[in-house]
Amino acid sequence: MEIALATSFPDDADTIVVAVGEGRQLFPSAEPVDSQAGGAISRAVKTGKFKGNKGQMMDILPPESMGLERIVAVGTGDYSVYQPVDRQYLGGMASAHLDKIGARHVAIPTSDVLNVCDFAHGASLRSYRFDNYRTKIKDEDRHTLTKITLVADDLTGAEEKLARLGHLADGVTLTRDLVSEPANTLFPTEFARRASELSAVGVDVDVLGEAKMAELGMGALLGVGQGSERESQLVTMRWQGGAEGDPWLAIVGKGVCFDTGGISLKPGAGMEEMKFDMAGAGCVTGLMHALAARGAKANVVGVIGCVENMPSHNAQRPGDVVTTMSGQTIEVINTDAEGRLVLA
Repeated sequence: MEIALATSFPDDADTIVVAVGEGRQLFPSAEPVDSQAGGAISRAVKTGKFKGNKGQMMDILPPESMGLERIVAVGTGDYSVYQPVDRQYLGGMASAHLDKIGARHVAIPTSDVLNVCDFAHGASLRSYRFDNYRTKIKDEDRHTLTKITLVADDLTGAEEKLARLGHLADGVTLTRDLVSEPANTLFPTEFARRASELSAVGVDVDVLGEAKMAELGMGALLGVGQGSERESQLVTMRWQGGAEGDPWLAIVGKGVCFDTGGISLKPGAGMEEMKFDMAGAGCVTGLMHALAARGAKANVVGVIGCVENMPSHNAQRPGDVVTTMSGQTIEVINTDAEGRLVLA
């Protein structure tokens, strides 16, 4: 979704969103719109069950002279207690409603543009779709909301804040994309390849294959993946944005691209959800992208072990003993306890 800034309403906007607080009180930024609409907003919010409570939405038909399809009143409740996460949450709720009613380009008037950037950020996150493999999409399921324009007289600092939030949204989107992929397209080597693309934003990425891991004595991770035809990978991502000598923060993510349980096979019902067993590694990868893109002043290293836990003639057996890189031995009683071995 595109988020734009303007000092006047864009001609191609089809929807205006205005904020209404508790007690049906219009925000100051909504009053000029209400005046232009001949008082349609203030009259509408005084009727029915709309009270301006947090998350309440009301669609209002504007006069033809405004050239709009609709005005949407969004209830905020007690706005005085809002934190950024509250504005993001409300933006997400509004985004879902706007998409449902077919809004395409939404303009939001505001006298508090920096805080409304949080609202737009939440709307952007809520607009995420993963339709990569869909061949047919019903009209009612199609995503329509593609642009939000924040309209304010004073835009000081807004561009910089939207850029920071945009980098965060890109990291979240990367994580969501990775987690949504099926296991036949996101296997360990493909995961490692995608993680390697973070070098484009300044992350130093190093990938170890099975031969190097065996040389280093990483028997626990290798044991989990030995039943798969897909080669296991260990990916290290480093972002050095802090000062020389600053401490490093390490983040480790479990990247089991598919977990059947191995020889200790899981029940068949719901096993398709085991493609999500790499979500921890997906989070680490998205985080590293966001940190680097934002130029975070921190030293962070992310490590992900990418494997498949599959049954085969070569799979790890219950009762096997593996040796970790530290020299610690582990007896594997249940091969479905693979996560702790990958993270070890």
